[in-house]
Amino acid sequence: DRIAIMAEGRLRCVGSPLFLKAHYGVGHTLSVTKAAPDGGGGAVRLDPARLLEVLKKEVAGAELSSLSADSASFRLPGAALPPLRAAFAAVEASRSSLGVADLGVTCTTLEDVF
Repeated sequence: DRIAIMAEGRLRCVGSPLFLKAHYGVGHTLSVTKAAPDGGGGAVRLDPARLLEVLKKEVAGAELSSLSADSASFRLPGAALPPLRAAFAAVEASRSSLGVADLGVTCTTLEDVF
């Protein structure tokens, strides 16, 4: 299968979905879920600014892509896995102080690219 991309009435790119993702993709998306408040009444707050600082130390160009009351998503550019592993380890090490309950990573989808 091939996909053709047109812009301003002109054909701009033709390729397979895999080619388009590799050529125009942004890497990975890290999704985090806010931790529930502990039983002692001290609410744990997801700190997206601090979490972004931690991610930027490991993955240059990391950015916040969406934020809601109970979750946040971050774009992690690049295809190299060692920085991604380091980012995971850094978040895991500070998980409770950052207010993170769960985290997951997905590859960029073709919908994310365009």
